[in-house]
Amino acid sequence: MKHQLIRTKKFALGLVLLSLFATGCNPSDARIQQLMVGTWDIDQGDGVHGTLMIAPDGNFKSQFTGYRGGHTVILDGTGFIKDGVWVETITKNNTTNAVPRVSHNRIVHVNAHDYVIRPDGDLFDVVANKVEN
Repeated sequence: MKHQLIRTKKFALGLVLLSLFATGCNPSDARIQQLMVGTWDIDQGDGVHGTLMIAPDGNFKSQFTGYRGGHTVILDGTGFIKDGVWVETITKNNTTNAVPRVSHNRIVHVNAHDYVIRPDGDLFDVVANKVEN
């Protein structure tokens, strides 16, 4: 009987620790939105490099270079976090008139220094490092 009680207490403690760990690993959408504010340095691979600036209201501006032919892509828009996904609406794109365009990017990881997202339909993650708040 005493072993049963000890085992039950250990199990209960394990559940409490697991729930604390789980909630610590999954910040709320509001917290993610706060962490996303700032200027980010993005390396998309294949020589494409960009800067993304996200304002507290979700408005963003970005500029990417390193594409074949030497052209630069400039995007403006607005975004928000919903269920751990960065939902962005691109309202200005210097390479096309096909705007607005909405895209979804799963937040894989985010903290005050870096983030990792996986755009819908992509197999590869995009990593960004914060330059300034």
